[in-house]
Amino acid sequence: MVQIGLALRRPQLEGEQDGAYFSVAVIAGIAGLVGITMVVMMCAEKKVNPNVHRTGPPEWTRCLVFNSEMNVGFGDYSEGIHASTPYHVIRERLGISMTDAARWTCPMKEGKHVFEQNRGHSCCIGVGSTKVSLTKPGRSSLVGEHSESWGLDLPKQRSLHFNKMQQRLYRGIPDRFFVYVDMDSGKIGFGDDVAVGREETEFFGYICHGIPKNKEMYLMISMCAPNEHVHVFYRGSAAPLGYSLLDSPSPLQISTDSQGNKHIVSNAAPPAYMAVAGDKQQGSPAQPQVAPAPFQAANSGNLQF
Repeated sequence: MVQIGLALRRPQLEGEQDGAYFSVAVIAGIAGLVGITMVVMMCAEKKVNPNVHRTGPPEWTRCLVFNSEMNVGFGDYSEGIHASTPYHVIRERLGISMTDAARWTCPMKEGKHVFEQNRGHSCCIGVGSTKVSLTKPGRSSLVGEHSESWGLDLPKQRSLHFNKMQQRLYRGIPDRFFVYVDMDSGKIGFGDDVAVGREETEFFGYICHGIPKNKEMYLMISMCAPNEHVHVFYRGSAAPLGYSLLDSPSPLQISTDSQGNKHIVSNAAPPAYMAVAGDKQQGSPAQPQVAPAPFQAANSGNLQF
């Protein structure tokens, strides 16, 4: 402090006090500006993303129940989209600047649900009602631009509702990620390929909010690039209140093979991961099938989501 004061000290003029007062004032001013800048940055970060979970996904994802009624895939899409499977859509429109969208078959009115998406490079994902159009001229987000739609624009990394930005996501979004739709709280969250119960898990946070309760909403995706591919899979729903794994059989069970490798045995695995069982007789009981979804067993013994 003494050296800085000496460096800033100027020659004393007639009628002036000692130049040390000037140097102290300059130093105090600089310190004040630094403090104000730090406070503004902290407030801005809190305002941008107040719901970010730094250590893992929401607690309700620790107990998921597979609902076969939700695992139906896309049932409605524009004429510019071709569905190779109910879970895999391709945009085939060429030579026309237009945004196309696809809508999930089963609506969500309540509960909490998890979807996995393998993204396209210009894709947007979110929820919307049947009033949301499946096409829009030009290149746009589409999902999140209607008064009854909420979505995340992946290229621009921002959430939208009624064509207004709700929050911005200050990080890159991987090609494979999870979508957490909380209809009970009216929020949509996003997360990376996370592991349950481990500190290195990452949850991007709830960045879409304000979804009305008790109103049917459908998972929606939009894309505007030629030959763009998007895969979406249903991964499970939060267990309802009163649900007990001890009182009722769980759709997910851990099994160990002859070599000591752990697998998840599912009685209700998604069709994308099940072998075709056309030779089974009518009325025969369902056989458990080893499936990597919605959980995978890690080498450490922890379940990976």
